[in-house]
Formats: sequence, C-alpha cells, structure tokens
Amino acid sequence: MESSLYASKIDRVAPTRGKRVPEKAVDEADNRRDIRRVSSERLFAQVVQLNDSDLVGTTLSCEATDISANGLKIVADRTLPMGCVLDLWVDDSRKPGKFFLSSDVRWSGENEFGVQLHNGTATDIEAWRKRYS
Repeated sequence: MESSLYASKIDRVAPTRGKRVPEKAVDEADNRRDIRRVSSERLFAQVVQLNDSDLVGTTLSCEATDISANGLKIVADRTLPMGCVLDLWVDDSRKPGKFFLSSDVRWSGENEFGVQLHNGTATDIEAWRKRYS
C-alpha cells in the first residue's frame, strides 16, 4: 500500500537535457569548496525530513546540472525549501548503476535547488567523492 502512495507522489522530469553550462572552479563569492562539473545526470530525490509533512515521502524526478564531490545543483519541476533532507538516487551515465546519497537543501531558487551531501555508512558517498574529486 505504501509504495502506491509514494508512486502517486512522483513528479515529472524538468526538461533540461541539452543545456550546457561551462565547468567552473571555486567562486570566492559563494560557499563552494569544490570544482563543479557540468552534468546532465538523471536522479530521483525523495523528501525524508521537512516541517511540511505533506511533502515527506514525495519523490521528484530531476536532473543535476552541475556536480561536485560534496554537492549538486538540481533542476526539477518543483522547488524544495532550504533545510529539506533528501535521499538521492543518481544515475551514473559513465557506467551502469546508481549512487545512493543523502543530502540537505542548502539553497533554493525557481525550479532549482542546491544540495550538500552527507556522510553516511549506508550511502555511496565514498565512491561518489572518489569519482568527483
């Protein structure tokens, strides 16, 4: 029964394929510590913790437009508020498989948001950081 509830909460993918942003290094005007890489990785983001209980359990189909070892910029049809805790399943376009990651929303704009990745033994954070460092 729960899986059908979650399936009914899946939003559609934002149309961002084909848009390219040049790779950029750390910008002293923001809090970035890592080099960001242009991306078009598909992912699912599921809300696991938030004060607005209506969104908890919602899964968004999204696209990461830039990626680093410690965060992602995500485009979706809906904006999620700062402080929202998410589980992420990110496709790996370079090989078959997905990364399971945990994160929280650090900034939010119109149909996009940025997440900071968490350390976790039940996640693929070490493999992710090795790939994107």
